[in-house]
Amino acid sequence: MKPELGELIWMECMPGGLCIFLQHFTKRETTVSDYYKIYHPTQGIQKMPDYYFISLDEAKEHGYNIGNMWGDDDG
Repeated sequence: MKPELGELIWMECMPGGLCIFLQHFTKRETTVSDYYKIYHPTQGIQKMPDYYFISLDEAKEHGYNIGNMWGDDDG
């Protein structure tokens, strides 16, 4: 997944939910090198490893309750 600035993405770890993607960056001094800077509605701005996030399409496929963002009847 390569989100664009301002794109909505899904956080799979707690507290989970919708986030706004802000930036991708690399930390060379850690074993996990790819991080996302995101805005979470209750946690604010966070920097976390990219593996905690999936696209909204993937979230819907996995059965997460993301609401009716697609305008169809199955939410």
